[in-house]
Amino acid sequence: MAAGTVGAQDLLQLHDNGEVWLYTGTPCSGSSCPGWIKIDDNPRTRSIAVGPSDVVQLRDNGEIWRFSGSPCDEAVCAGWEKLDNNPRTTAIVEGRDGLYQLRDNGEIWRFTGSLCNENNCLGWERLDNNPRTKAIAAGTYLIQLHDNGEIWLYSGPPCDEDNCPGWTKIDNNPGTKEIAAGYSVIVQMHDNGEIWRFTESAVCNGNSCPGWVRLDKNPRTQAISVAHRMILQLRNNGEIWGTGCFRNEFRTVCPSWTKFPTNAGTKAIVAGCKMKLFTLHHNGEIWRYTCGTGRNECPGWVRLDKNPRTQAIYARRVDCADSEFDAQASPLWEVPPPFTNEAHIRRFDNPMIGTYRLDWCKTQGANCGAPAADAYCRSIGYAYATQFEIAANIGATIPTTTLGAPRDGICDESRCNGFGAISCQYIPHKR
Repeated sequence: MAAGTVGAQDLLQLHDNGEVWLYTGTPCSGSSCPGWIKIDDNPRTRSIAVGPSDVVQLRDNGEIWRFSGSPCDEAVCAGWEKLDNNPRTTAIVEGRDGLYQLRDNGEIWRFTGSLCNENNCLGWERLDNNPRTKAIAAGTYLIQLHDNGEIWLYSGPPCDEDNCPGWTKIDNNPGTKEIAAGYSVIVQMHDNGEIWRFTESAVCNGNSCPGWVRLDKNPRTQAISVAHRMILQLRNNGEIWGTGCFRNEFRTVCPSWTKFPTNAGTKAIVAGCKMKLFTLHHNGEIWRYTCGTGRNECPGWVRLDKNPRTQAIYARRVDCADSEFDAQASPLWEVPPPFTNEAHIRRFDNPMIGTYRLDWCKTQGANCGAPAADAYCRSIGYAYATQFEIAANIGATIPTTTLGAPRDGICDESRCNGFGAISCQYIPHKR
């Protein structure tokens, strides 16, 4: 492993005794889970952040350390270099443009590249100093959440002494509970379970903050995770739902939510690059969801580890190339190709909902044909369907499912019909 880089799988786990383990790519076989190497064993370690090419840890004394690439040699774990040692530091995050830390006085700092010289750590520049700041998140953009629900986006410059002008307010909702960021995707979750995405179309004007679109409202939602353009939610019954956003010529679109096979023991979810989904269970098991586009290409969940000491998992989720997303997205969500004509009509062959073909009916046995085609087009950002074709009696070969959430169920009998193609019309908004 090269110095300063993470493994090919970009997945790490933190144990309650401070041990940090890196996944090397080999899943469990029976009770044996050999796919992990230990890279640290410091009991002071409290959290991990994974960037485009590095792994960073925060310790309970405020020290920040970066992995240099050398795993532990028995009891010696020397592969770390110190970046900071400020006892006020409470959180670290990695984004496209680097490593950030939040301190307990609301200050936000960005790493500039210089390592500590013993206890002298000068490699940081201050970006803000607002005591209301309670959380930060980073992807393409760096954002912060205040204790009154305001969300602010950083565009620079850094602070000049106590003047920190580099922030723009994008929301002010006191119900905001959590923020997350990916590739040009900013998401917030409210305390009533609503999930909202920033459209980048409008920042706040006074107390008016119109730049958000609601993606979901479910009071059972307890956590969200974002990587690149994939948005995941975990509900308090263990259900996991996801949507993959993409950008067409006009705007960013997030199709309907897809429900993943559920385990009530799920404790945490983590979204990773290349459409990877990882879960941590209460018993310490770590699982990865893996599916292809065909019926025989979906083993579903693969177990990667089972260690009762595991308390958190982390994955690389920023600086994922568009080609990575597009190549991997189709197993979970339909990612359309570019437009091919001036009429803004696009044809979708064999439209999919997750790993299933879109059912001929909008709801099971009702609203078939045109209503289902129109609903599909609207779910991916178009106005209505102009044409559609039936794929008759495909359920026994390729199961179908309806578009709505929650799903009406899977139809896997020969009588089940799907769509062979749908052509969708887009009507640009007047400016």
